[in-house]
Order: sequence, then structure tokens, then C-alpha cells
Amino acid sequence: TYNVSNIDITPPEVLAVVSNNTASTNQCIILTANFSDDTVVKQYRINNGDWGLYSNGGVEVCENCTVEFRGIDAVGNISDIKTYNVTNIDKFGPVIQISAEPDEWTNKTIVVSAVAGDINGVRPLRYSLDSGKTWNNYNDGIVMTKNGWVHFRAIDNAGNMTTKGLL
Repeated sequence: TYNVSNIDITPPEVLAVVSNNTASTNQCIILTANFSDDTVVKQYRINNGDWGLYSNGGVEVCENCTVEFRGIDAVGNISDIKTYNVTNIDKFGPVIQISAEPDEWTNKTIVVSAVAGDINGVRPLRYSLDSGKTWNNYNDGIVMTKNGWVHFRAIDNAGNMTTKGLL
């Protein structure tokens, strides 16, 4: 009898994929994959593109996308694909809406109000009456007794900033 013991049908594994930043950000992130010890070829692809060689430094990603990882062992067995969906990169500033009451010509005071919004949340809104030299915390409408600019600044939780003014 002869004992056949050199058949390997067990694929390697992609053990884990982690990001260096899972919070909202406007910066690139690094995805790092851990492979089983029997992996001799490590690969990744972005958005179903071509497979590329993975290096131990990780994969830099600068926009939201899907990144897949797989490993191949010495005899050609291919691991299951491990997928990481990048959803925390935000490169767009918040939206600021400004209104004035009354919005027609008047010889009385005008109250200027603003709201800001962003899918990732917004830090407290700020305003300036001196073209951005100084910024104050905005809580409620600003009473204008004479003509002039009111600038509002909003920063979202990813760090993107929008400034908008009303004369």
C-alpha cells in the first residue's frame, strides 16, 4: 500500500482587515490585512478592479470604496475573499442655509439666522461681522442695525469647512 499525503486542498485565510481610522475623516486611511501563515501571495483589489499585490504596509484609500483581500498558498489554493467597505471618508463641506427677517427693504433691524447640516454631523456654527477676522459662537439670530456682511462658518465632523456670507 502507498499512503498519499501530499495533497493540500485547504486554502489560506484572510484573518482580519482593519482600518487605521474608522471615524469620519477628510484624509486618506490605511487598511491592513492579516493573512494565515500558509499564504504566499497576498492580493487586494478596489471596487472589483484588477487584483494587485498587497504589501505589509497596507493599502492607502482616499475615497469611499470597497476593498477586497485574498490569499493564495504554495499550491494555488485561493482563500475566501474578505471585504472591507470604506464609508467614513468625507471630502465635502457642510451646507449652510442663511435667512433674513424681514427679507425686504426696511428702516428697522433685520435678524439674520443660519443653520448648517452634513451627513456626518456639524460642529457648532460660528459667525463673523468683520469679514472673518474674528469668529463668534452662533446661538440664535444676529440682529443687524445697519447694512453689512454676516459670514457663517461650519465645520463638519470630518474636518471640512464651509464659509458663507449674507449682505
